[in-house]
Amino acid sequence: MRVASMSALAGAILAVSSGAGFADDKPGRFSMTPSDGGALKLDTVTGATSFCTKTTGDWVCTPTKDGEQALRREIDGLKGEILVLKEQLTKMEEMAGIGDPAKEPPGGRGRVELPTEKDVDQAFDYVERMVKKLRERLNKVEQDTKPTPDGKPL
Repeated sequence: MRVASMSALAGAILAVSSGAGFADDKPGRFSMTPSDGGALKLDTVTGATSFCTKTTGDWVCTPTKDGEQALRREIDGLKGEILVLKEQLTKMEEMAGIGDPAKEPPGGRGRVELPTEKDVDQAFDYVERMVKKLRERLNKVEQDTKPTPDGKPL
C-alpha cells in the first residue's frame, strides 16, 4: 500500500512539475523528494525549498524556512561590506602615505625621519629666544607697575 501511494505521489509530482505552472522553467531545475504528507521541492538554481501538499485536488507548495539560504544572504552581504571596508582602508592609507612600500611614491612620503642634531639645536635656540623675550616682557610689566618715589603707581 505504501509503495502504491509513493508511486502515485511520484506520478502526481511528475505531472505537476511538467504542467503549465512550470512552462517557463528550465528542464531539470526542480528536484522533488517524497516526504511525510507531501513532497519537498528544491529549486536547483536558487536553492529555495518548498513543501508541497495535495489539498482539495490541487497541489500547493509553501516555501520552507531555509537557514542555509539566510546564511548565504548574510555571507554575501558581509562580503560586500568587506569590499567597501578594504576600499576605504586603501584610500586612508594613500592619504596617510602608508601601505604597500612598493606602491609608495618617490621621496618616501610615508616615512618618518628623525631630526638631525642641527635641527635639535635650532629648535632649542628658538625656545631660548622665546624664554628671553618672555622674561624681558615680564620685567617691563613689573617695572611699569612699580610705584613711583611718591608712592603712586605709574
